[in-house]
Amino acid sequence: ACYMQTIFARGELFDAVVYSPYGLYGQKEYYFSAAVLLLFLTLGIVFSHLYRRSDRALQEKLRLYGISPGKIAITKIVAMANVLFVVVESVYVIGCLVCSILASGFLIWRPEILVGWYLLCLVFAGWYHVLYHLVGESQMGILVLIAVEAWLALGSGLLIPLDYLPKFMYHISRLLPLYQWQQYNMDLLFGEVSLARVLQLCGWGTVGILIGMVTACKRE
Repeated sequence: ACYMQTIFARGELFDAVVYSPYGLYGQKEYYFSAAVLLLFLTLGIVFSHLYRRSDRALQEKLRLYGISPGKIAITKIVAMANVLFVVVESVYVIGCLVCSILASGFLIWRPEILVGWYLLCLVFAGWYHVLYHLVGESQMGILVLIAVEAWLALGSGLLIPLDYLPKFMYHISRLLPLYQWQQYNMDLLFGEVSLARVLQLCGWGTVGILIGMVTACKRE
């Protein structure tokens, strides 16, 4: 009897220690968070019209009124962030309503998620601005944006968890911004966001906005 009890106790020990390629969360949580980030990536294409050459005349008029290229860049970033936020907020509200009707605890309404998402929207908008401004032409900007997003989505473990990628890509992938934003998003939705995660995201956002302002000023 003691022997059998020991065997069952060891089985419970193995059940308690489970290693998952999705990290601290389950498969559903991982891919729901990934779907939100893919939505962000897809919406980036919508903003190409803000960087057409035909908008040069409008920007020249704004400069005559004392509005600098840096201020114009900030305005574009905030406008893009607001659009992203409205879309993702709608998805979150609908998801919470569906989970409430189905009596599922998968998504729970928490106002702090909206605050955290707006910060993420600003980061995405800042880097959209950088890519479009560096390329210049909106048509070419769309192609570059799609290529960069596809590479990041595959290389950062957004579509395929890092544990399934080749070993030489593992350490590189952990340094990519999209991987870090995915970890932030999962913590925000299904856990608790650490101060280190928030500072990391703010760092990426600050760098993106500064580069966008500098490139905007140099192109004028």
